[in-house]
Amino acid sequence: MSILETMQRTRFVPWIGKEITLKEEGGGTMTATIRSVIAKPKSTKAQSPRESFTINLLVPGPCSFESGHYTLAFDLNDRVGPVHVVRIHPGHEDEAKEAAFQIHFN
Repeated sequence: MSILETMQRTRFVPWIGKEITLKEEGGGTMTATIRSVIAKPKSTKAQSPRESFTINLLVPGPCSFESGHYTLAFDLNDRVGPVHVVRIHPGHEDEAKEAAFQIHFN
């Protein structure tokens, strides 16, 4: 079992409202703010080592990044990934203001 399969939601909660760096497999980086970390108990598989959860991220301004595999960097020695990050609609009409992304841990 990999560390990603057992990673808990509580690992990310202290980072709500703080900036992290997402590093693309191709070398690009973007800075995002963790907007929320939401438990998803109904999505949790039977016998799973953890409760499913979703991380919501916001990137300010126009953003050229799309869905893909990224490593999350919290500081120089604290990294998670690569994980699959999905670009979603930011929840308002002006996508030039910010881009929204989600990560699901099932």
